Amino acid sequence: MAGSSVKARVRSLAKINLDLRVLNKRQDGFHELRTIFQTISLADTIDIEYRRGRTRIDINSNLNIPGNLIVQAADSVLRSARVTGQLCFVLKKRIPWAAVWEAGRATLLRCCSHCQCCWVNGCL
Repeated sequence: MAGSSVKARVRSLAKINLDLRVLNKRQDGFHELRTIFQTISLADTIDIEYRRGRTRIDINSNLNIPGNLIVQAADSVLRSARVTGQLCFVLKKRIPWAAVWEAGRATLLRCCSHCQCCWVNGCL
């Protein structure tokens, strides 16, 4: 992205599940979960770049993940904030593929929280 932009690098730490209990079924068909996680030093790295303009969201990754949740989360944050702009993510996966589902959720949450923080602080 050329021109004036806001950049950030965040890490999304891997975690191990120390305990998982499936509880009552909710009205939406999903179950309540009680779990204990512990983060570990292994992490994915996410470079985020934002520039004002028409909405466009791109992601580059060393691992092709169909329907990447980062793009969906970024779109949701921009819509919720009623903001337009170009967001570019560079995702460097270090967490092994077997752990990608949980890692993907953690990465999604990390990106959402960072984008929301930028919006609240006037960066978006």
